[in-house]
Amino acid sequence: MFNRWGEALLTRSLGKSASRELRGLLIENSGKIVLDFDGVDIINNAFADEVFGKLSIDIGLPELKKRTTFRNVNPFIETVIKSAINERLAEVAMRK
Repeated sequence: MFNRWGEALLTRSLGKSASRELRGLLIENSGKIVLDFDGVDIINNAFADEVFGKLSIDIGLPELKKRTTFRNVNPFIETVIKSAINERLAEVAMRK
């Protein structure tokens, strides 16, 4: 799924494109969405925040976990995604 944007997902612009597609899939499908990173070597925080950080706020982390499953995620990508989600959730919690 994510390899359609390349091997290195390093811009917020790419993240916005991926986020739009993922949000559409979540609306169209009631089951789990497979988030496949086959062929993706690296992502950065801007991309991860745009896709996963913002989505974790918009639909809630429990719903995101319930509706998605990850495949072919290397340890670096996993760390970046978790960090982006945690940073976004902490930012929202600070505003309350």
